[in-house]
Amino acid sequence: MYSPASAHSSILQEAIGEGGTFHLHTTGSWDFLGLHETAKRNPSIESDIIIGVVDSGVWPESESFSDEGFGPPPKKWKGTCQGGANFTCNNKLIGARLYTDDSPSARDSFGHGTHTASTAAGNSVNGVSFFGLGNGTARGGVPSARIAVYKVCDGKGDCVDADILAGFDDAIADGVDVITVSLGGSVVQSFDTDPVAIGGFHAMERGILTTQSAGNDGPFGGTVSSVAPWLFTVAASSTNRGFETTLEDAVTWATVKNSVCTEDLARECNPTCLDSKKVTGKIVLCDTQLPENIEEAVSKGAASVIAQCNTLTPFPEPFVTPIPVPDISAPGVNILAAFSPLGSPSSSPLDKRSVNYNFLSGTSMAAPHVAGVAAYIKSFHPDWSPSAIKSAIMTTATEMHALSDPEGIGSGHINPVGAVDPGLVYEIEKQDYLSFLCNLEYNLGRISSNRTASCPEGSKEMSPAKLNYPAVIFRVPVRKSFQVALNRTVTNVGPPNSIYRVLVPQIAPELGVSIDVFPQVLRFKSIGEKQTFTVVASGRLRDVIHTSILWADGQRKVRTPITMYPGPQ
Repeated sequence: MYSPASAHSSILQEAIGEGGTFHLHTTGSWDFLGLHETAKRNPSIESDIIIGVVDSGVWPESESFSDEGFGPPPKKWKGTCQGGANFTCNNKLIGARLYTDDSPSARDSFGHGTHTASTAAGNSVNGVSFFGLGNGTARGGVPSARIAVYKVCDGKGDCVDADILAGFDDAIADGVDVITVSLGGSVVQSFDTDPVAIGGFHAMERGILTTQSAGNDGPFGGTVSSVAPWLFTVAASSTNRGFETTLEDAVTWATVKNSVCTEDLARECNPTCLDSKKVTGKIVLCDTQLPENIEEAVSKGAASVIAQCNTLTPFPEPFVTPIPVPDISAPGVNILAAFSPLGSPSSSPLDKRSVNYNFLSGTSMAAPHVAGVAAYIKSFHPDWSPSAIKSAIMTTATEMHALSDPEGIGSGHINPVGAVDPGLVYEIEKQDYLSFLCNLEYNLGRISSNRTASCPEGSKEMSPAKLNYPAVIFRVPVRKSFQVALNRTVTNVGPPNSIYRVLVPQIAPELGVSIDVFPQVLRFKSIGEKQTFTVVASGRLRDVIHTSILWADGQRKVRTPITMYPGPQ
């Protein structure tokens, strides 16, 4: 049995050193994705799927977690309800554990954990709105699935790495099928010191997929906080939902006549830059997202504050890693889901309103969407590995033409229904990840649950680019002649006797490169059969190139992104 309390807690604590602090990354979205309430489902299997939510706890009384119509928990469930004082689980919310010191229970006082849990697997609840906005039915991606919560973040949204590791270990031991984590550090950590990377690796070893939010520090380079290839890193995108209103008698800004304030600082409602005589009783427009600046306007007597910020393109940009990140984009803007009535709807201590459902935006909201889709796929394919589910989601994603570079959105926008029948998948085994880590000279005992794990044969040849990832990344010299090749292996998960033909992109001659694929036809005789193909790039690179190849059998399309950029091969 996997026993985190005895077997691995000391190992993991040793791996991460003295510890650190992580932070939470702060619904018509399912209809927008095509996963309607009438979509094909396997309710009996879906009800046996358990999603583990590692977050700030949950509000157990929310209608989104009612167990009306639910039978007892699945037999595979080995967890418990240790939610602490005044906390009760049920047949929907089947488990809860508490790790923080600031609260006597796993009850969510922040709102974030309740929101992510209900986004992934909340019940369908009619007549939901935020003060009349977005009125309709709120539901998760897999309403019949069970939820287990692991409160690793306190009421301020801070999460200690040791608690994160403990939450992961318990979730794995409890028997969850998918883990969603909407938190991360402010900087990228090495794989052997990042608690989510370590916990996610242990989950992968037990066949559990972990989705993690990419972070909200973009759109600048190097701002993705989740880069381990065994994790499913999720960027945030918008949907077709928006709210507009017309305001009159609004004050843009009002400066105090002193040498400290500038016009720009005043526009941001910077402390000491607002004249209370001009602000009192007015609607103040603050060109900022900083809570302290918004609170400054309130403290000076503003009747209301409008925080002016751009939430249309919250795409994080990738950190240069052995693989492209994020992996996928999912809805993360204006997501209406369950919320804790103890939490501030605007994250401001001055906001005393109490709501049961709230709009939130960020990659935190995108990650549970992918967890819900992963659970949806697993209800049709219970035996699929984490890498197969991840591949299915990535290769069937809808290609996006975003305002940011393609690295910021991964393989595209998630397509839940299409991902159920991807045709071909890219499998990555545990041994492949071990070889990948050995090639990067990591100590496996600091990451794997097996402290005595040794490097597989041939690890020195497993460069990061050779990992059987559902994308192809070439690092080539700039303005120098080159020819490079990489192999990829696909597994047939569609019907037997399938024939796939490849569509190779025609790159504009002025870009100076060409792509070839060998062979150009893959013939499968049986389900589970594997075949390998080679992608060859040649020419003289003048700039970063993003394109893709497409394998098609007449019904299914398997899109594999290709990126060429300057760097060591």
